[in-house]
Amino acid sequence: MINDSIVREVREARNLILASHDYDIESYFNDVMKRQWNSGHPIVAPKQRKLKEGVAGNAYPISR
Repeated sequence: MINDSIVREVREARNLILASHDYDIESYFNDVMKRQWNSGHPIVAPKQRKLKEGVAGNAYPISR
């Protein structure tokens, strides 16, 4: 395990956030989504890629 001051700080912050939701992940995610919705910032979805015929959807073109 990494023993770094930044990693330790992030883990402590994560633990405080989860503790505020009684370690209930679903409650935490619901709160995050509610705060995101109420923020007033636009919520964007990733742009849909157009699939090429005869190519698997998870294949990436080889660029040279």
